[in-house]
Amino acid sequence: MKKILLISLLLLTFMVVPVMAQTAEELYSRAVNKYFLGDNEGAIRDLNEVLSLDPGYAKAKALLSEIKKESGKPAEAPVIAPPAVPKTPRPTSRPVTLPPTVRSIVPKKITPEVSSVLPVSVSEDIKVKPKISILGLVLKDRMYSALLFLATGLLLILVLLEFYLYLSGRYQRKIQVCPECGSKNSHEADFCHKCGVRFKIWGETEGAQRAWLSKMGWRNNPFSLDVIPGLFTGYALQVNAIMEKINARSGHILVYGNIGVGKTTLLRWLTEKLEKDNYAIYVARPPVDFQDIINYIVSKMKGQLFSRLGKFSLYDLEGLIKKARKPVVILLDEAHEFTERIEQQMRTLGDMPNVVCVLAGLPRTREKIKEHSPPFFDRIVLEVHLEHLGLNEIRDLIRKRIESVGGKDIKPFTEDAIDKIFRMSGGRPRMVLKICDWVMAEAIRKNLDIIGVEAIIDLPAFQLEEERASKAAGKTG
Repeated sequence: MKKILLISLLLLTFMVVPVMAQTAEELYSRAVNKYFLGDNEGAIRDLNEVLSLDPGYAKAKALLSEIKKESGKPAEAPVIAPPAVPKTPRPTSRPVTLPPTVRSIVPKKITPEVSSVLPVSVSEDIKVKPKISILGLVLKDRMYSALLFLATGLLLILVLLEFYLYLSGRYQRKIQVCPECGSKNSHEADFCHKCGVRFKIWGETEGAQRAWLSKMGWRNNPFSLDVIPGLFTGYALQVNAIMEKINARSGHILVYGNIGVGKTTLLRWLTEKLEKDNYAIYVARPPVDFQDIINYIVSKMKGQLFSRLGKFSLYDLEGLIKKARKPVVILLDEAHEFTERIEQQMRTLGDMPNVVCVLAGLPRTREKIKEHSPPFFDRIVLEVHLEHLGLNEIRDLIRKRIESVGGKDIKPFTEDAIDKIFRMSGGRPRMVLKICDWVMAEAIRKNLDIIGVEAIIDLPAFQLEEERASKAAGKTG
């Protein structure tokens, strides 16, 4: 909060100082106005300020000498000036009482006493300025006041905003919102009470937690929800069928399944597997504008940064694909988010020779494509349903994760614990990782050397989620 206040004060200073600062010319004009209004003292102050800014200002010296002479004050050495040429001044809209020497600006000419002393440029300024003197002073004062008021109001708004953020921060520090399900949890919670996702990363663990990880020989948490293509496990039959169709380039492939069954991991694994002999291009989710897909594909094929490219048409892409020496495999994730317009344009892309599209999405993706883009649906030669992993595949998944951080086999889990995790997760890889992460925290808290069935009995959050998933599956079925 102190930093914000300091910044606000600096901003206020930078706003007010330029506004209040005046040039020597502006001060001289104001002094002339005050002189005509009879405010000799004010004119002397302004002229002295002019000379402090610009000691060589001749007109200011001449006018200051004349005013002091009229006021009976010691005058400085007069400035020798060429004879003044009398000119008839413009009449003002209202009479103004002037000092005795000048008498009045109404008589349409400057008195000889003044014109004989002041330089031509000074007398000219005096003759012209009275027309706007009062109005100019009022407008300038109001402008300065308005800007100062605006700057003060801005500072007040910043202070109130900072106070609001401070109060909001205190409230936020007492809770933490789950990034997965959006539910609110206490600040001390390690896991979400609703979906079980871990809040605190393992890199921040200390004391007994670090000691336990070191005892297991693990570098960090093996059960994060990060997608690691190299640790992809299971679905051997489905993978073989997908690879066969891609190599044959006989048509497009649709992969669908519920949340957490491993669709994204499969696509990322396929991208790494295929990139040696193909232009394998992974697209995380459908864009709003199909043009973005075209630009992204061209950038990948040319090996250039997306930001450096202009717009390319489907014809440019088709020409590039024809010149390519390798097949193009486009792997599109979250295909259930495609709009009708994007799906229709995908048909044009899918009709290009030497192009294979692998789409992955939720189960409703199939019906959506069939309804909105029948020609593209007809080009799908393989539909792969990812349902769940088996017990041995779940065991293999846990083993790979543990070994990736320096562990050995499935230790410290027992075979019975693996079986329990399999039944609780329903064979879904993401749920397996969540349960293992939950159990890991309990093992660290209790300093367990072996994680058996007894360590994973009381997990209400996962039981509730499984119950919700079962109800949802019953409704859709």
